[in-house]
Amino acid sequence: MSDESENSDSPDTVEVGREEFRANHKEFFDRVQRTSEILHVTYRGKRVNAVISASEAELLATFKGPAPMPRPGDVKAAALLLTGALEGNESVIDGFSEMNPSGNNLAGGIATLLGVLYYPIAAQDLGGRFMIVKKRGKRTPSLATITDLVMSQLTSETSEVYALPFIAGGMWALQTGDENEPAQWRNSLGVPLLPGEIKLWFSVLYRVAGIVRDGLAAELGPDHVLNVISDAGEHFGNMPRES
Repeated sequence: MSDESENSDSPDTVEVGREEFRANHKEFFDRVQRTSEILHVTYRGKRVNAVISASEAELLATFKGPAPMPRPGDVKAAALLLTGALEGNESVIDGFSEMNPSGNNLAGGIATLLGVLYYPIAAQDLGGRFMIVKKRGKRTPSLATITDLVMSQLTSETSEVYALPFIAGGMWALQTGDENEPAQWRNSLGVPLLPGEIKLWFSVLYRVAGIVRDGLAAELGPDHVLNVISDAGEHFGNMPRES
């Protein structure tokens, strides 16, 4: 048996010949389970099989599993929930506390709607920023990004702090453009949705929709955001979902 920990990219990779493995397979199974090494079985100098622990196999299956956010996802369901929240049924957000990764299609729809609602912000000649006027003290206008506004609120209010880096990264991807968007960025990580993460994504969507509605109401009318949400739900409703 050879240990390639010094010469391989993986420090936990070892090799064993097929005959040696057959003669001592129980010991090798125990070793892999105990050390989480990757054991390569060789025949005539070539790797023909690999033995890994159950925990490593589960991790590999997770990374090879379905994308955490199908694109465009269930935009229609996300649009209906968002419309209800914007019309005063804020308890919709609380309902997400029981959500788990089985709601991936809904998460994808939420991410798609985020992109749709961000277009009016990106179209402003402020580099994706908002003009903020303080209500107290000096009324000196200042600029803030949508991520600044949303993440500062989430950080102080949510208990799902472990998911905040994923949300912040998705928002950053939304702002930077370059044909990137939240679902695409999130899927590139290869990490399944965390418990409670869908609730946070919806909370972000709700806040962004409120900011756009209030900030652009004078120009586009108070019902503009609701119309955009409804149109998006219908437009994406029958589109195929891609990873």
